[in-house]
Amino acid sequence: AMANTKRKTILVDCDVRKTVQYKKLNKEISQGLADYLLEEEDGKIEISDILYETNVEDLSYIPCGSSLENSTRILCSPQMTDLISKLQQKFDCIIFDLPSLAVVPDAQVLFPTMDGIVLVTALNETRKRQIKDAKRKIAPYSDRYYGMIINKVEKDLYRANLKDYDYYFVDKN
Repeated sequence: AMANTKRKTILVDCDVRKTVQYKKLNKEISQGLADYLLEEEDGKIEISDILYETNVEDLSYIPCGSSLENSTRILCSPQMTDLISKLQQKFDCIIFDLPSLAVVPDAQVLFPTMDGIVLVTALNETRKRQIKDAKRKIAPYSDRYYGMIINKVEKDLYRANLKDYDYYFVDKN
């Protein structure tokens, strides 16, 4: 949506515990965030090596890269701070896709650098306790908390709770 308003947007997949094969917005991916952050000190990988175009105009993508168990360490590294600074110079909107707050602290280490926080949950999959815990973790940044997106809502339930339920559906049949 941000890219569709002609703002140069970048989506950064920060879930480096998964390999690049799990999420792809571009089939020609070879390197990503973890590779860059680990090699950047030696200057072997440039930011241009991990920036990929998508089929959406004005939307670029940085994949997670190689699988890495200790991602929290690299996400709070000077290399990550430097990467964020470089992205801010090049893009209007930066979206960090982070792993669940219920599983790892990765998102929390980046909260201080973010302008806004949006939680994403799945209906009937996320427990109330997990949502309450996530809200507790973002409480120090409540001025940046924009709300929650609830995915996997069945169309009938969506229709029953929203007057103009078909507003966003292209095919209204």
